[in-house]
Amino acid sequence: MANEIHFYYPSGSTVYACVRNAAGLVWYVAGSVFEAWGTAGRTAADYAITMTGDAGDLYVGSMDTDIGAGRYDVQVFLRAGGAPADADDVLGADEQDKHVPVHLQHAADTAF
Repeated sequence: MANEIHFYYPSGSTVYACVRNAAGLVWYVAGSVFEAWGTAGRTAADYAITMTGDAGDLYVGSMDTDIGAGRYDVQVFLRAGGAPADADDVLGADEQDKHVPVHLQHAADTAF
């Protein structure tokens, strides 16, 4: 399934996602493996899943097809510079089933 990660944030921003498993390990995109953040000197740029603006304030991204079925934590970050960086702010996070779209919303946009 493609575009199962959905995040609402003002258009014109650059956001990306990272996926973590139940053990807290992060998905290393190029290596197709879960690992501890920073293994072999890797940074957010190595773990970032690209998200693109789809319509209005909606951004979408796809979990790697090598990630097996199951529940994962998805974090969405606001990219501050030219590339994803470890210091980028987390905008939101939620748990999601691999094949079920998750709709995350920025906490500042949520009325409580």
